[in-house]
Amino acid sequence: MKNTTTDPILLNDRMIRRYQIEYGLVNKSSPAGKAGCNEENFQNDSQTAQLSIEVQKSVSRLNIIMTGTGALPAVLAFIILGATCDRIGRRPLLILPCTIGRIIRPTIIILIVELNLSDIWFIIANIVDGLFGSNNVLPSEK
Repeated sequence: MKNTTTDPILLNDRMIRRYQIEYGLVNKSSPAGKAGCNEENFQNDSQTAQLSIEVQKSVSRLNIIMTGTGALPAVLAFIILGATCDRIGRRPLLILPCTIGRIIRPTIIILIVELNLSDIWFIIANIVDGLFGSNNVLPSEK
C-alpha cells in the first residue's frame, strides 16, 4: 500500500487561488465567481486564457523554488541525522525531527492562509520542513 497525502494538492490549489486573485481572474468579493465571466475588462476569451497561463507559470515557478529550497536543507539534515544515528538511535532521529517538521510546516501554511502572508512564507515553510529532515526520512509502506 502506498502512502499518499493531500497536502501538496491542497497547497497547489491555494497557490492557484492566490494568483488568480492577484491577476484578477477571481473576484475577491464573490469567491465562486470568476471575473472573466463577470467583468467588462475581459471582453475576449484570449485575454482570460493568457491570464490563466500566467497564473500557471507563477504557480509552477513558486513550486520549483519551494522544491529547491526544501531539498537543500533536507540533504544537510540527512547528513547530520545519519552521522548521529549510531549514538542516539534511529527511532528518536526518525520520529522527533519529522514530527516537529510535520507540525511546524502546516502551522505556517495555516498562518499564510489566515493572515494572507506573502509567498516567501511558503518557501520558509519548506525550508523549516527540510531542516527537520522532511517527510522523506520516514519509511513508506510498499
